[in-house]
Amino acid sequence: MLCPEDFDDPAVDVLYANQTAAAFRALVEAHGRRQGFGRVGGIWVRSEGRLRPTAAPPPRCDIVVPDAPMIDRSLVARWKQTYRVGRAAGPCTYVFTSLGCPYRCSFCSIWPQTQGAYLQRDVGSIVRELATLGEYDVVRFADANTLVDLGFARRLLDAIEAEGIEQTYVMDVRADTAAGCPALIERLARAGLKVVITGFESWRESELRGYGKELDARKIAEAVRVFHENGIMVRGNYVIPPDYSEEEFDALAEFAARHSVALSGYTILTPMPGTALHRQREAEIVDRDLTRYNFFNSVMRTRLPLERFYERVGAMWRIRLGQDTV
Repeated sequence: MLCPEDFDDPAVDVLYANQTAAAFRALVEAHGRRQGFGRVGGIWVRSEGRLRPTAAPPPRCDIVVPDAPMIDRSLVARWKQTYRVGRAAGPCTYVFTSLGCPYRCSFCSIWPQTQGAYLQRDVGSIVRELATLGEYDVVRFADANTLVDLGFARRLLDAIEAEGIEQTYVMDVRADTAAGCPALIERLARAGLKVVITGFESWRESELRGYGKELDARKIAEAVRVFHENGIMVRGNYVIPPDYSEEEFDALAEFAARHSVALSGYTILTPMPGTALHRQREAEIVDRDLTRYNFFNSVMRTRLPLERFYERVGAMWRIRLGQDTV
């Protein structure tokens, strides 16, 4: 929770300001003993008309250790068949491999949530969970950073192969990882990786540097080639700043058409509260209604008339496999 004060509403009695698993258990146990919540760390409790943090330190984050507690999916078994992705015949489930992020993209809220720490889950714990998921057709790796540590990625693949796990995977993979490690992508494809989500973000170096994105735009084409050669479907995401001109929209459209993938996604650059971008661009924010911080509304002033800006953003979504360019 980056901005707990934003949720200080009379309808909210307790707020979790850190990783919730251990804190939630401590709160339930305290409630069962009919104790107050003041001794539970990592939460804010309503007191004297406002939310206030408890004095106790937050519980240790225990979900990345070898004996991490497993998700009990039996609790949602009745809804399992509704969890579908794409055209898969059977259900999909999520597995996480890490918390936080070692990168420092200014628009991202992932790394601030762990105060910059990157916590990697134990390989054995992940594989034990994967081995229980045979009734699911697709496993979506829920975090954006499974392949940050290439040694970890290779150990994970070794363990999956040793256990004989056969599964279809969806995963976030950075473009520079794919461009720099084609053998790893080939191996992932053999293990079952079928769909990749990757952040291209921009077509030009100056914007990537401004975002703190450690990516060379020239590697995007190589990454797309590596994915396609291994039969992996790609969703590539771009960020559109509100100060784009007509010419810049044209350049982005041309770049996206030339680097064609199964689906390109386009989100409006949004200074989410608690991020570095919010601190950098706060003076430019013209809309502070948090319901509009959804990456499809511009909360900063646009260079183009607002209606025209939205027309251009909407038209970008028509670019598909190099067709219907604008």
